[in-house]
Amino acid sequence: MRAIIDRDGPGGGDYSLFESGAILMYLADKTGQLLPADPAARSTAIQWLMLQVGDVGPMKHFVARRDQPRMGAALDNFVEDANRLMEVLDQRLAESLYLGGSDFTIADIATYPWCQNPEKRGIRHEDYPNLKRWFDQVSSQPAVVKADGIANRLRAGSLSAG
Repeated sequence: MRAIIDRDGPGGGDYSLFESGAILMYLADKTGQLLPADPAARSTAIQWLMLQVGDVGPMKHFVARRDQPRMGAALDNFVEDANRLMEVLDQRLAESLYLGGSDFTIADIATYPWCQNPEKRGIRHEDYPNLKRWFDQVSSQPAVVKADGIANRLRAGSLSAG
């Protein structure tokens, strides 16, 4: 379970949050960044965030376990659904620069990690050209490059994220 403690939360005290979608929405509201102020644009970004939280994340989690024989026939269903979700994302990105619209939002932040290493999930970026364009665009954002570098150092065994 993802969780944070904001040491400068509402009223200046500690404020605990859990679940990635709720954390992202809280931080976007607190900073006034990564979530549009316009109600329609904001709602669009939140809808795509909810697709990641409720569908893309869980589906890809199961598909990543495809090497476990006990999954059996259920795995075919998960792989089919994962590809259907990639098609939904690809269609959205055919009409929009980012998932939430013309600006990079928390919907992109939440979805991006689930689109890394697609081969582990039985998916090929080449089958989804708009998703591939978006992925390349997001992966080149300075903050994403920095975060990916930190994650890679941590995976390599470094205890320092700095």
